Amino acid sequence: MNKPIYTYDDIRRLLPADHQVVGDKHQIRFSVAKPILEANEESVAWVSPERQDQSQLIARTKARTIFLAAEHTLDLSQFRDKVFVLTANPKLSFQRLVGALFFRRDVNVVSHLALVHPEAKLGKRVGVAPFTYVGRAEIGDDTLVYGNCYIHDGVRIGSRVVIHAGAV
Repeated sequence: MNKPIYTYDDIRRLLPADHQVVGDKHQIRFSVAKPILEANEESVAWVSPERQDQSQLIARTKARTIFLAAEHTLDLSQFRDKVFVLTANPKLSFQRLVGALFFRRDVNVVSHLALVHPEAKLGKRVGVAPFTYVGRAEIGDDTLVYGNCYIHDGVRIGSRVVIHAGAV
């Protein structure tokens, strides 16, 4: 099965209008979302504004589309093969993109990009989005856990719960 190819139009419809693109938005083409250092040419990635090594990460990654804080202090002109999507909160914007494009809300979908402890107890029809960690926890039926969440050992989550992106 071929992966869909996403473009700037997909980003534009998912993000608030206040984002900005640095580079040729027509060059934005991706089919997968990955962490910055695991990304390939088909990936979209993001860089944390707290990282002191942002420039080095961008230089090392193969991702061509990168979400970055609007308040960055980098000289982006040195990265001519990349396109940057600048937002006030790049992590949240990236999570929205991943949740909308890469996380199917089907029955029993646990993303291959999530890490679930083998002793975790998942109920029926539980969805776990990419970049989420589930420890030795219990999650009830019909529950949806969005991306970049961290569920500690011993946590018990009921049925029909939605846990939003970035929750711990």
